[in-house]
Amino acid sequence: MAGSHASLRAVLALLVSTLLAVGLFPGPAAARPPQRTLSVLSYNIHHGVGGDGRLDLDRIAAVIRDSGADVAALQEVDRHWSARSGLADQAKELARRLRMHHAYGANLDRAPAEPGQPRRQYGTAILSRFPILSSRNTPLPNTGGEQRGLLGARINVRGRRALVYSTHLQHDNAEERRLQAEAIVEEIGSRTEPVVLAGDLNARPDAPELAAVRESFTDTFEVAGVGDGATYPAPAPTARIDYVLTNDHVGSVRADVIATQASDHLPVRAELVLTAPYANVAALDRAHAHNDYEHRRPLFDALHHGFTSVEADIWLVDGELCVAHDLVDTDPCRTLSELYLDPLRTIVQANRGRVYPGRSAPVQLLVDVKSEAEPTYRALSKELRPHRRMLTRFGPHGTAPSAVEVVVSGKRPRSLMASEPVRWAAYDGRLSDLRGGAPADFIPLISLAEGG
Repeated sequence: MAGSHASLRAVLALLVSTLLAVGLFPGPAAARPPQRTLSVLSYNIHHGVGGDGRLDLDRIAAVIRDSGADVAALQEVDRHWSARSGLADQAKELARRLRMHHAYGANLDRAPAEPGQPRRQYGTAILSRFPILSSRNTPLPNTGGEQRGLLGARINVRGRRALVYSTHLQHDNAEERRLQAEAIVEEIGSRTEPVVLAGDLNARPDAPELAAVRESFTDTFEVAGVGDGATYPAPAPTARIDYVLTNDHVGSVRADVIATQASDHLPVRAELVLTAPYANVAALDRAHAHNDYEHRRPLFDALHHGFTSVEADIWLVDGELCVAHDLVDTDPCRTLSELYLDPLRTIVQANRGRVYPGRSAPVQLLVDVKSEAEPTYRALSKELRPHRRMLTRFGPHGTAPSAVEVVVSGKRPRSLMASEPVRWAAYDGRLSDLRGGAPADFIPLISLAEGG
């Protein structure tokens, strides 16, 4: 009987595995990853003083608690600053009341009022129900106003890491706000992780000084807002100056403003979902970003707008493939790998083999060789090899498409490229090549008319 039971168990095991394989029997529920949603609150708490002039940190805590926010990005937060806030460490106190993790960024840091007391600080904070893995406060440009900063926290959202930032731009100088906005984009605009930027920007959505932020991030209220979004002044708000913004790895479900008199600002709440990179971007099949490296954010500006072809000019300088139109403009920090290959690999890995989720066609990287053809191509071929899993392969048995298709333009060493049995880049042809009988796996692109 024991032998019969063993045989029966084996047959049942084989039957179950077969049903799983053909999809007739559902696998365990745990196989489906949990949805990674995130509720974010942006709130200028005015050091805990409401429109009625009353200091009440419990009232601020209640607003945050009742909002249901997973993360709260706070501005105007005191730490032992003065009697106006009872010399409290407000970020720590709020975190204790709410049982949340916290990070603090001191933008003003003064000596204590009395010897032996803590330093007097004023700045921004981030509270999180999820673990904060690391944090950093980066000073923003200051042309004579109050020192401002960008506080960032890397958090673990159910197994996926995200970056949340809290900031507060200068209130009385548009030019200083412009410099601060551009510094923020320079610092975090090209991140390949999900990014949420929240804060009091002290400017309306169409303000010229916020142009860099508008071009690089999505305003959650623009795409999912309920109401007019006005946040200041709290008793009767007329201006929308508080924001929750996201990069292309975060989707917006809903955004609204919470009515409260706990501060002189109203908080903005956004319900978000951490998506696959560029899942919310419509890919444009015939859009090419010419001289893409001259944009504020090479590659990322193009992908943000759905472009499916980007161009990078390269020079071989001291063994490095530097990206620039002219040799005099080359910079050892701006290389093909740094600006294009490494970010593309991160995006493709996150999207399980694609640049844009759901789009099977490759994204084209047109590499225009500016320096001497053969040594530059040899260096390019060597640099492409570690990225070959994401690259279209060209060889004697035809083309094996992948996430990214590299095409070499400019000074192209045709004989050298044609002699390679397998290539990770194709040749950019001319009109005369249409009559030359060159195979499509060698010349998939004709980009310039004769004499052009």
